[in-house]
Order: sequence, then structure tokens, then C-alpha cells
Amino acid sequence: MELLEAALFGIIQGLTEFLPVSSSGHLALFGKFSSFPPEGGLLLHVVSVHTASLLAVLIVFRRDILSLFTSHRKVILMLVIGTIPAGVFGLLSRNFFEQAGSSMVLVGMGFLVSALFLLLGDRKKEPRKELKNLSVIDSVTIGFAQALAILPGISRSGSTISSARYRGVQGFAAAKFSFLLVIPAVGGAALLDAVELLKNGVCFEPTPMAVSFVTAFVVAIIALKVLLRLIKRGKFSYFSYYLIPLGVATISYGLFSSKLFAGLL
Repeated sequence: MELLEAALFGIIQGLTEFLPVSSSGHLALFGKFSSFPPEGGLLLHVVSVHTASLLAVLIVFRRDILSLFTSHRKVILMLVIGTIPAGVFGLLSRNFFEQAGSSMVLVGMGFLVSALFLLLGDRKKEPRKELKNLSVIDSVTIGFAQALAILPGISRSGSTISSARYRGVQGFAAAKFSFLLVIPAVGGAALLDAVELLKNGVCFEPTPMAVSFVTAFVVAIIALKVLLRLIKRGKFSYFSYYLIPLGVATISYGLFSSKLFAGLL
């Protein structure tokens, strides 16, 4: 049973990290209805699946990453600028963001915010910008959207891609920039978590962690390729039709299960 839950944990992470539905929100829901991973191994499994997702990005976008050091050096600066807001917000309010995942009401509200981002992304300017044409304002806007996505339930890919599209960035270029932002954002978060693990000592069962890592990696590659095809076809906002009822259901569950609401019955 533990290996099955480990596989499911990896599948959820791999699928929802890049599809615009929020991996943090779905993992919070998974944790609410499952005992996996055990409390002592949660951080280790999070580091594992985040590393798997990062590796998937490096493989799928390997050519784009190499081009940053040749023909698209300006994009490196834009990526640095876009990373700063999330880095600052994450370091200053890390404990708050981690605790927010235990509130199903906040997670549900995050799902609704994600849906709003997707719908607003369709109200975009005429797409004309490619990666090489990104401005500082574009990067700052996308960066703040990524910072907001630290809250559970708010999709990082959904908020960043939609913000870029709203700024007039061509859909495929917006997706590339969003996923390139994963490298410093997710990589930095995984590094901080790894440092914390080393400070507190690491004790784990290797088999469940390996299962989570492999499933997250494989599913993440598939999810990336599927999402890129959907963006090309202009169907990105369709995910909002999933997020809206999910958000309402999650908020309802959070309210009905809360002690405050129970006291009123």
C-alpha cells in the first residue's frame, strides 16, 4: 500500500506541477485524505519530487537552455528579474506559506484564483512578443505572479503563463519562459529544503522515495509536452472549468470540517 501511495504522490506532483492546476493544492488535498508520506518524511519526499520535476524541465527544454548562453543571453537577465519576487516572498514568509496548506479554505480559494488567472489570460493583448522581446516590466509582472503562486492552490504555471499572455507574449514563448523560471524557483526551494534536512538529520526508506521520484519524473515529462500542445491550440483556459468546481468543493469541505462551523451546528 505504501508503494502505491508513493507512486500516486509522484503522479500528482508530476502531473500538476506543470498543468495549470497547482501541485501544492493537490498535494495538500492528497495529504488530507492519505497518511502518506509520514510526517517525518514529508519534506524529503517533497525534495525528491521537486528534483524530478526540475530534471524533466532540463531535459524537455535542453535546447532552449543552451540557447540562453548563445543567441538569447538577454533572457537570462529577464529570468533573474522574474525570480526575485518569489525568492524574497518565499524567504520572508516561508513558514506562513507552509502552514497555509493545512487550511482547505485557503487552498480552495487558491484554486479559484488560479481559474481567474486562466480566464484573464484569454483577455490578452494581441500576441506579438517572443522571448527575446521581453521587457523588464514583463519579467516583473510574471515574477510577482510566480510569487503569488507560493500560496497553495495557486498554480505557478497558470499564473505565470497567463500573466505573460496578458502582457502580449506569444503563448508558446510564455510557456517557455514560465518553465525556464522553474529552474531557479523550484531548484532554489529544493536546495533550501535539502539544507534543512541535512541540519535535522536524514532518515528515510529509499524504495518509496525512489518510486515517487521516478513516477514524478515520467509524468512531468508527459505533462509538459501535453501542456505545450494545448497552448498551441489555444485551450489553456479550459483548465478553469476544472478548477472552479474543485475550488468550491474544497472551500465547502474546509468550512464543514472546521471547528468553528461545527460549533454552529
